[in-house]
Amino acid sequence: MAASSTVFDRYGAWSVSSWTTRQQGCSSIIRRCSAGGTELSWSVWMYERGIASSASSSIETGVANGFSTAFSLLALQANGEGQLHSIDLPREVGRDYEPGTFFEGEGRAGIPAGSEPGWLIPADLKERWTLVLGRSQEELPPLLDRLGAIDTFMHDSEHSFECMWFEFNAGWPALRAGGVLLSDDVNSTEAFARFAAEQGREPVRLARGMALLQK
Repeated sequence: MAASSTVFDRYGAWSVSSWTTRQQGCSSIIRRCSAGGTELSWSVWMYERGIASSASSSIETGVANGFSTAFSLLALQANGEGQLHSIDLPREVGRDYEPGTFFEGEGRAGIPAGSEPGWLIPADLKERWTLVLGRSQEELPPLLDRLGAIDTFMHDSEHSFECMWFEFNAGWPALRAGGVLLSDDVNSTEAFARFAAEQGREPVRLARGMALLQK
C-alpha cells in the first residue's frame, strides 16, 4: 500500500527510536507502539482515511503519547487542508493522583513523567492541531458549539459506558452527511453496539476492538 509505505518511510524508524529514548522505563508502552500491532493498524487506517476523505474538520478524544494522532495529522498535511481538534486528560506514568481523577479502567494510556499529551508528534505536523486539556464531558460540548459541523469524530478516551455513550451522542449530531464516527475498544462496553442499533447503522469493523459508523 502506497500510503502505508509513506508512513513507514517517514516515521517508522523515527517513532521507534524516539519512543525508546524517551520511555526507557516504560517497556510495556514501548512495546505497544514499536511492535506495530493493533495501534499501528489503526493509525495507518486513519492516515489512509484522511488522505481519501480530505476531512476539513475532525475531533478526537484521547491523545496520550500521540502515536495515532500523528498519523491523522500526517494525512492533513498531505492534503494541505483540514484541522484536528483533540481533547485529552493526561495521566503521567508514576505520578499519584487523587482517587476518582481517572476512570478506574484507565491503565494503559499513560505518558512519561514531565511530558505533554502528543509528545511523539513531530513539530511540523502540529500546525493543523488544536489540543484541549480536560474531560470530554466538560470540553466536548463547547468545542462542538465552536466548530459546528464536522467530518470525523473519533473516541479513544475513557472507555466506560457513560463516557462512550456521552461522546457518541454528542458527536453524532455534529457529523455532516457521510461523516464518520470511529471508536476504539468497542467491545469494552455495550455503548457502541447499542448506539449503532439506535441509529440503524451497521458497524464496519476495522481491527480488533475498533469500528466505525457512517452517517
